[in-house]
Amino acid sequence: MGNETGDSAFVLGRIGAILKDLERVRADLLALSEYISLGIDPKAEAHSLKENFRHKQPYAFVLQQGVFKHVTTWRNLYERVLRVLQEEDPKRFAELLENQEFTDRRGKPYFARSREPFIRASKLADNIYAEVTLGANEIRDRIRHLLKTFEIPQEDMIVYLRK
Repeated sequence: MGNETGDSAFVLGRIGAILKDLERVRADLLALSEYISLGIDPKAEAHSLKENFRHKQPYAFVLQQGVFKHVTTWRNLYERVLRVLQEEDPKRFAELLENQEFTDRRGKPYFARSREPFIRASKLADNIYAEVTLGANEIRDRIRHLLKTFEIPQEDMIVYLRK
């Protein structure tokens, strides 16, 4: 009788372990399915805006359920985020021109009505330009600042990096 109880406990323990393994496999399959449905290479790594992006290259990003693939540089990613925000709320985006919070520590604006104050400007809309000669972490910081201004949680943006 004692062995039967021990055997039953062993079998139940094994069944529990197998069920946990199956749940992990299920979660992995769901994640893979999500990557495939988004059209994102499953080998690309997902990252939040809280990380250091130095010496890393973007592959794609998700912003508020929108998937943006074929992002090859941080500059390209930044320009696409700016365009998404500008299309989402043109009035608020235009207000960035006058917002003193959007200047660097030397007082240089992030956005301007002409190309003049910038080393390399990107035209985003009629008479709205942005500096795009920035490092990966500068871009990350500016995107975080923009998301806060547009009242978009940082968690709503995921960056996929190349391996």
